[in-house]
Amino acid sequence: MKGYRYREIDGVKNFPDSFIMSLWDRIEAEGKRDHVHPVSETYNRKDFLISCRSGRFHLWVFFKDNKLFALMWVSNLRLKRAECHFCTFDGFPRNIVSYSKLAQEMVINYYGLDVLYGMTPSNNAKALKFLNKLGWKEVGILPQGSYIASESKSIDSVIMYYGGENEDL
Repeated sequence: MKGYRYREIDGVKNFPDSFIMSLWDRIEAEGKRDHVHPVSETYNRKDFLISCRSGRFHLWVFFKDNKLFALMWVSNLRLKRAECHFCTFDGFPRNIVSYSKLAQEMVINYYGLDVLYGMTPSNNAKALKFLNKLGWKEVGILPQGSYIASESKSIDSVIMYYGGENEDL
């Protein structure tokens, strides 16, 4: 498994804009938009690109045997914590949990984080089950915390985190 962080150094990007926008296209094509980043009806591939290029999103892509199987972006990096968005793609069922665990550890170690956190729409049972397999823990429910753009309505969010255990306490 290999993970790559999107970055731009002195105007040179390690991924072309078309690749970044194609990731958003794939999220939409696989019907995962509302669960991964349900911000608004008008948020699109260009907005995703701008968020990645501006540094608002710290994007990572993960490959196994040269096949893209997941992407993750973290935001709100501060005080050794970050908000996390994680998306696995269809067609990669074998060992997806173990590869995804490696991916999240790679990101945590790169940034020196203690904890990742996020909110998952309460109606996304598949994602909640997957996150539990990855070792995420539920903190509670935020009423109306997830806006489902395709339905123009808010539903409850499950607040979860990964990491954060301090063995010194």
